[in-house]
Amino acid sequence: MYFRHLTRESGLPSNNIRWISSDFLGYVWIATDNGVVRYDGLKMRVFQYVPGEAYSIAESAATVILQSQDSMIWIGTKNGISVFNPFNETFSNHQFITGDPAFFPGDWVASLYDDGNGYIWIGTNNGLIKKTMLLNISPCTGSTRVKVRLREKACFDG
Repeated sequence: MYFRHLTRESGLPSNNIRWISSDFLGYVWIATDNGVVRYDGLKMRVFQYVPGEAYSIAESAATVILQSQDSMIWIGTKNGISVFNPFNETFSNHQFITGDPAFFPGDWVASLYDDGNGYIWIGTNNGLIKKTMLLNISPCTGSTRVKVRLREKACFDG
């Protein structure tokens, strides 16, 4: 049996690993307290929060990763949730805004679950969120229009 030891010296943004998952393309996704890594077995691509960048991840401190049935990569963070679109390699972020019911109702995401019936369940520091996602992907451009419904009332369009 062979073990390869991955550390900061080999490209991880942190040695504090919070979650490991894989996607339909064979990438291994690694959540750390200083960024998310997409690893192909040879190279690592690190995603970290970049202030002012529209398609940056919401927060570098990632807590959990899930690939949903529609192939989107859901990343729970300490500041809401980021959804990575593997077709155009962009993030859609949903963050908590105090007092605004139209925004994501929690900041620290602890768990994610795709129930197979079109719902993503999100465990947060502010309770459990059941949400549905409608995703329309253009086969020509890979562009998306994501509509997320939270608590069956509020919607995001982005």
